[in-house]
Amino acid sequence: MKQKIKIILLFLFLMFVGMVAGVGWTHFGDVLQQPSIEDKPSATSVHPYDKIPRHDYDWEKLYESKGKKMYDDGDLQALVGIDVSKHQGDIDWSQVNNDNIDFAIIRAGYRGYGTGEISEDGKFKNNIAGANAVGIDTGVYFFSQAISVSEAEEEAQFVIDLLKDYEVKYPVVFDMEFITEEDRIRDLSMKEKTKVALAFCQKIEKAGYTPMIYGSASWLENTVFLDDISQYDLWVSEYKDAPTFPYDFKMWQYTNRGRVAGITGNVDLNLYFG
Repeated sequence: MKQKIKIILLFLFLMFVGMVAGVGWTHFGDVLQQPSIEDKPSATSVHPYDKIPRHDYDWEKLYESKGKKMYDDGDLQALVGIDVSKHQGDIDWSQVNNDNIDFAIIRAGYRGYGTGEISEDGKFKNNIAGANAVGIDTGVYFFSQAISVSEAEEEAQFVIDLLKDYEVKYPVVFDMEFITEEDRIRDLSMKEKTKVALAFCQKIEKAGYTPMIYGSASWLENTVFLDDISQYDLWVSEYKDAPTFPYDFKMWQYTNRGRVAGITGNVDLNLYFG
């Protein structure tokens, strides 16, 4: 009888060990370890981010002044800015400065969504020199279509090399978006896009600049693993009366139909909660 009990206990113990080995999460005491990017699923429609800090902006403190959104809650007054590229053509930066624009995020370059070739934005030098000349603080963004960590690092180095002759006080921004059904990032998994974003930001940070990641609310919540990139500041694009994105972010792009003196046609408008 004792021998049978020993055999049963041994069998139960082996079953328990097998169950523990098959669990995807690892417990150390009372600490629940989250899997690394390598262990995460490659796609999800709704990803829970319960542990990411949420912002405490009070959207009742938003108001309009001279065609632009403003934010002032008594403790924090947001700064008003634009983001521009060659698509805005020639810009009269003196007029922009007189229209109460505090900062400009200027496209440094882009990778072709079909060819994969890296190019400098055709108006980058004119824009960054013109903005700095009239006292408008600048940052830059790069439109990425990187499909690997090495390509992301190549893009970051391209931006670092461009900036060596300029002063930037605002972030260096990673901007990845879908363009067409055939663009080269279309088939990347969430895991792969997250790694690309991290690789770009890490190289920018090592060079002494402040990295930032741009995206729509949907992109940030459902196309990359937000919990893995939340160590970096976020620039959220939501064309609404007020953002619905609940997590902490530093900049909000609220329209692509803004009007600013010195710029022909529409321009993106932003608020910076620095």
